[in-house]
Amino acid sequence: MRLMLSLHAASALRGVSLRGVSLRGATTRRATTRRVEFFDTTLRDGEQGARRTFTPRSKASIAARLEREVGVDVIDAGMIGTQTSPHDLEGVRRIVRATDRARLNVLAYGARREIDAAARALRGAEDRGRLSLFLRPDDLRGADAAAQTRDVRRAVARAADLFPETQQAATWIFRGDGA
Repeated sequence: MRLMLSLHAASALRGVSLRGVSLRGATTRRATTRRVEFFDTTLRDGEQGARRTFTPRSKASIAARLEREVGVDVIDAGMIGTQTSPHDLEGVRRIVRATDRARLNVLAYGARREIDAAARALRGAEDRGRLSLFLRPDDLRGADAAAQTRDVRRAVARAADLFPETQQAATWIFRGDGA
């Protein structure tokens, strides 16, 4: 069993280490080991504050410190897609070069071109790539549940072909108004 905790560590890098943190538990029938994985959102959520942006160079530096000093398991590198700015894309590319152990997560919408753009952004870290897939109403053909299910399956299958780890968020899928 895996438990993943989100961590926003921009102001907590000094003196914090997560190496070796684990939960161990036993069931009555068999012993199991549980591992806590730390998923850091500093590089994506950290930019959502007023007048706060990271340069590609600072993103790489923060990512390297998160991996080396804090020991996070997953670094959220940001939202990637066909509309991603060259600045954000360069930030992800630098994060790839600055890290070698942490899995790198990117967010993308469910259209094939968006998923492919996310995979291109993580070139050089394909074995550590992770995709959080979000489907917008525009990515789905309409309110027909069968068509939406097919679209979701296609998007998840495409993501699974390109990333060793994929999660799909059902954010807008189940709204009845199709919006």
